[in-house]
Amino acid sequence: MLLILPVLCAAARADDQAGLEAHALVQAMYSALWDGNGKAVVALFDPKMPGYKTISNDVMQLTRLSTAFSTIEFPANTGNDQSRDLDLNWRMQIRSYNLQTATERRARVKMHLEKEDGQWRITSFSPLDFFAPVHMGAVWDLISDALTALTEVSGDPSASAARVPSRFLSAFDPKMPGFNQLRTNVMGILGEGTVESSAVMVRNEGDDRTREVELEWDLSVVDRVTKVAIFQRKGDRVTLRMERQHGNWKIVGMDPIGFLAPPAAGRK
Repeated sequence: MLLILPVLCAAARADDQAGLEAHALVQAMYSALWDGNGKAVVALFDPKMPGYKTISNDVMQLTRLSTAFSTIEFPANTGNDQSRDLDLNWRMQIRSYNLQTATERRARVKMHLEKEDGQWRITSFSPLDFFAPVHMGAVWDLISDALTALTEVSGDPSASAARVPSRFLSAFDPKMPGFNQLRTNVMGILGEGTVESSAVMVRNEGDDRTREVELEWDLSVVDRVTKVAIFQRKGDRVTLRMERQHGNWKIVGMDPIGFLAPPAAGRK
């Protein structure tokens, strides 16, 4: 097993006691995130700070679903024994507890700390959404809806070419490589019979803008009259590349693109 240790590099100007205390606060935040201890993270923030409720809710949701490993560099740690300003290069790798999803987040984080009654608290934090939970449900919802749409359209033998399958294809970016071939393939299998399709997500990695999802996909086409399977594909691995466009996820790549192609002559 490969163990990756965190890198926390304090700036040379942080060698005074207050600077070291500020550094220790960030170290405590790192440890609490790694342990999934949301309450310990939230306790480091001043409840009176702007955006405290957002930070608190985000941290609690994030640590309930995931663990977060951080690599943090300190370009700046300045101030005095009552007030500190921290400028951090923060990379956070968020992994769900079921190990199926992984997300990397990078940001230039700015924190202001103040000391009150001998205790340091974070009184300002930017960007405020840095600890937002990873909403991977939106990625799966898109894929699931596309699979459902494919099955629903194929079950209607009166479906015309004009109706083939706009809802399914709307999950894909029409500029993606192989889109025209994908459309031709789908129209081909719909012409063969009723499509039955199900998939299990076995890998989901990336960040908040791009992701790579691997599916274990079962596909069968059933004759509409005899109700007998014409051909089946069981447990094939299909990789989808996802991109967030204008606030919505789109599939921008599929490998192999021929997974949805009709079978070759004689193939069952």
